[in-house]
Amino acid sequence: MKSIIKFIWENRTWLFSGIGVFILAYLYKSLKHLHTGKKSEMSEDDQAPMGRKIEQNNHEEVPNLYPIYRVDARPLSAKEIISIVKGAPLLQQSDIKSHYCGIRVRWVGKLVSMKPSEGKTVRILINCGEEFHDYSFSSFDVSRIDYPGLGLLKEGDRLEVEGTIEDIDLPIIKLKNARIAF
Repeated sequence: MKSIIKFIWENRTWLFSGIGVFILAYLYKSLKHLHTGKKSEMSEDDQAPMGRKIEQNNHEEVPNLYPIYRVDARPLSAKEIISIVKGAPLLQQSDIKSHYCGIRVRWVGKLVSMKPSEGKTVRILINCGEEFHDYSFSSFDVSRIDYPGLGLLKEGDRLEVEGTIEDIDLPIIKLKNARIAF
């Protein structure tokens, strides 16, 4: 043991430089791999081995340079986003809001209001919460031409919206490129 400590002390300059740390890490990983004998804790279904070709939407085969791992993510609700922003310290809320901008969402809610806006569009406000007092609203514009049945909707009607988060102004999440189903 003393000889190991003496060796480390005498060679500390190169040992703790970049190449020394790399060599030590490589040796540690190699010894650990030999000791455990495990190749990977992930199943073959959860990763695409390097070198296997991946088929894209246009049916071109592209070599896979990096392993791809599956991630099961459930969609965020408007209520969750609003509660996360509200729960943050006041000076951090704008930064947290910006992290949600650009995320594509799909929510179901109840119609609160519709107002004509610029051109041939209608601004719609829905409550995305389970209960009306949840105060998790979403606002978006849609074209009257694309949705001629908008004039038949009543307050409280079920509405499904899919769009991209543009801005969060508590308690309203503004969406862009919205599409609706009712």
